[in-house]
Amino acid sequence: MTRPQPAYIQVTGIQRRQGCRRVDTEPRNAYSSLRVSKEHKDGARLPVLQGTLQLLVLRVLMDGPKHGQAISRRLSDLSRGWLQVDEGSLYPCLYRMENRGWIDSEERLSENNRRARYYRLTAEGKRQLQIERENWKNFNRVVNGILKGA
Repeated sequence: MTRPQPAYIQVTGIQRRQGCRRVDTEPRNAYSSLRVSKEHKDGARLPVLQGTLQLLVLRVLMDGPKHGQAISRRLSDLSRGWLQVDEGSLYPCLYRMENRGWIDSEERLSENNRRARYYRLTAEGKRQLQIERENWKNFNRVVNGILKGA
């Protein structure tokens, strides 16, 4: 019996890539899922706009290549434990960004001597990070204006 896919992920195909299983995905709606651990001790997820995770991952990869678990750990560290990114959200996001040319990946040994896929930012990814940052600033400004009643 196969496990049902989360509502925010639609599996569209499976490919083999250098010995690793790879799932290509497209979002079903405009939301992704991050768990905010401090507010939701019951494990509930806080839906976030699609693209927010992309922005955060692009920023983390500015510091250098990282494997998926290290990306997730760094996001948690930078948010002081508030953000917990599940594999079911992170890896589809990484695959989409790789398909768009924003990141590329290679398989190598991790710090604990295990095979891992390391992701790094491309020149296109650096340009996209600037675009995403600007979009986020504009979105934040608009939402704050609405919340203030302006």
